[in-house]
Amino acid sequence: TISIMNVNVNEGIKEVVVDGEKIISYPSYGSKYATIYLNEDKGDVYFGDDSKILKKGVGQANSSYLPGEGKRTILSGHNTGVFKELLNIEKNQSVVIETVYGKFTYNVENVRIIDDNDTSILSSNYDLIMYTCYPNTTLYGDKRIVVFANIVDKEWVGGTHEK
Repeated sequence: TISIMNVNVNEGIKEVVVDGEKIISYPSYGSKYATIYLNEDKGDVYFGDDSKILKKGVGQANSSYLPGEGKRTILSGHNTGVFKELLNIEKNQSVVIETVYGKFTYNVENVRIIDDNDTSILSSNYDLIMYTCYPNTTLYGDKRIVVFANIVDKEWVGGTHEK
């Protein structure tokens, strides 16, 4: 099993608060905090990944970190939403996540099909891991398509631009 991220979630905060380039408060569980751009499609990203959240859009595992924190972000979603585009993602493509505190661009490094019970991929050494059911002809298949990406550009709101 995956351990829960060591973060205090304040249920009253609806947006991420940043001091410079340091995140000092997190969104409340279930709230939208970002938009993800995959190919020509885009979708909402929510903090948390239970079934209720995944019905709304892409969910971030609360065992992972927010974009910009310098550690792994894990996103999942149904293959009927924006994550249907994971089937069309290729190596070296860009994935962009825009938040209220910055814009983060990732380069796709690897795409794999795995068994649905293979949780080892969640500890892979990539900045961004995205996955959905595979193939997209079924909502709950026994395989997953997993996209691995690393950050290549950060633009903090009102702050610095790093590559």
